[in-house]
Amino acid sequence: MSSPTVELASQNRGRDLPGIASEDIERRRRLRLRWKRRSALIHLLRVLLPALCVALLAVLGTWTAVNTLMRGSGAKTGDGAAIRMVNPRFQGRTDAGKPFVLIAASAVRGNKDSHLVSLDGPILTLGAGPPDHTVVRARNGVYNEDTRMLDLTGAVVLDDAKGNHFDTEHALVDTHKDDVTGQNPITGNGPLGRIAGSSYALHDSGAYIRIEGRVKSRIDQHGTGPAPGSAKAH
Repeated sequence: MSSPTVELASQNRGRDLPGIASEDIERRRRLRLRWKRRSALIHLLRVLLPALCVALLAVLGTWTAVNTLMRGSGAKTGDGAAIRMVNPRFQGRTDAGKPFVLIAASAVRGNKDSHLVSLDGPILTLGAGPPDHTVVRARNGVYNEDTRMLDLTGAVVLDDAKGNHFDTEHALVDTHKDDVTGQNPITGNGPLGRIAGSSYALHDSGAYIRIEGRVKSRIDQHGTGPAPGSAKAH
């Protein structure tokens, strides 16, 4: 005679117990969905990654080509471009070792002739100070950084430490030799009077002044200072 337990076991042999089969089916379903999602992601990445690499290479190639074209275009159109400066300052020394300083309100340096600097309101100081310095002012000027020549035009004014003052319309300054020359008429006044001429030359920061061509002078008998340089009339 068999027991009830044995009969129940024999009746359920080959079949899952209630509740176990449904849990197993749900677990397998979740695993299958997870595997499908992972497979889909891997497949998508296999398609997207090569396409992304190709697109990145295309973008880099395009950028390189555009950048090259822009540089080439800039080189062609930039020949006439200019570099603007505010309150520029140039300084150096003459062949004799005297310092000079050139400043201006503004300046423009061309790309084609980069050694030429156009100046607005230039002021040049030749020499360190009294008694051997000359200050030259003008409305406009062009400074050649290679030759260190300064070409001044428009309302040129020259003042030296001796109290001499000169007015002209043009001055060519050689900062190597510490000379200022001009072929335009010049008028000047100083402690001993006034002088005028058709051309002039100042040497050694105004220590020696030469006035030429239709020279007119007037001596002030009450002057106490030196004459306007060592003027020589011709």
